[in-house]
Amino acid sequence: MFNKEYKTNTISTANMVKASGVVALIGVVSKLLGFIRETVIAAVFGATGVTDSYLVAYMLPSVLFASIGAAIVTVFIPVYTEVNNRQGNQAAFALINKFGTAALLLVGVLVLMGEIFAPAVVRVLAPGFSGSTFDLTVSLTRLLTPVMVLLTLSYLATASLNAQRKFTVPAAIGLPYNIIIIGATLLLGRTFGIFGLAIGTILAVASQFFIQLPSLYKSGYRMRLKLDFADPNLRKIGLLLG
Repeated sequence: MFNKEYKTNTISTANMVKASGVVALIGVVSKLLGFIRETVIAAVFGATGVTDSYLVAYMLPSVLFASIGAAIVTVFIPVYTEVNNRQGNQAAFALINKFGTAALLLVGVLVLMGEIFAPAVVRVLAPGFSGSTFDLTVSLTRLLTPVMVLLTLSYLATASLNAQRKFTVPAAIGLPYNIIIIGATLLLGRTFGIFGLAIGTILAVASQFFIQLPSLYKSGYRMRLKLDFADPNLRKIGLLLG
């Protein structure tokens, strides 16, 4: 019995070491692709006002959700784990849907505000922009602001998988992201200009969510819209985020 338990623990430790190695390798490859992505964008568009317009337009969803996404992952995992341990998988999956629905409602409001107040946002983020550069940045901001919805889904999927001790797929989301942007820059950038890169960015962010969805479904999770502000666990997450 002791030998069997020892063997199980040894296998578990070996699997963890192997998984850690895979995650580390994925991280290195992702950073390399990120460098290639920036190089390709610079080669196609150069250090121009058009490139600056794209960077400023993407700043709102990317920078804003870098901190929000980290908060979601940090706060959601312990609450999810507690619910899973006490009430089982289905209750934990229901929490994902409740929290996801509430988060999407909030982000939907932010997206609407971003669409309406895009000119004001650009003036704050890039006060030196004027004329055609300003107009282009406003257009790109309105095109890229809905990316916040996709980022919300991606971060929630990452938090859910990490809570289930599944780290490889979430670690790999940077791979399709970088590859798609590189491809869009080369294939669409020369035809559609900076809007080709913007469209590629939307597809790239979407891939970060969809690449994680099969792993979630394999665990038994099914995506549903479910709003329940009375849920004490949802309130707990809200208090922790606040």
